[in-house]
Amino acid sequence: MPQGDYIELHRKRNGYRPDHFERKRKKEAREVHKRSKVAQTVVFPSDLQVCLETWFWHQTI
Repeated sequence: MPQGDYIELHRKRNGYRPDHFERKRKKEAREVHKRSKVAQTVVFPSDLQVCLETWFWHQTI
């Protein structure tokens, strides 16, 4: 019997932990903030190219 079946069988017999759904909700809420932070700090290749072109232009002046 695969391990996943034992997990499902245990949940079927005993249910979830009392705070399972609350912890799951909070974890999903925190994930949104983490994704937002990454999206704000990521430098995309096109932005990097513009930044480098500007930097080189300032260096030649």
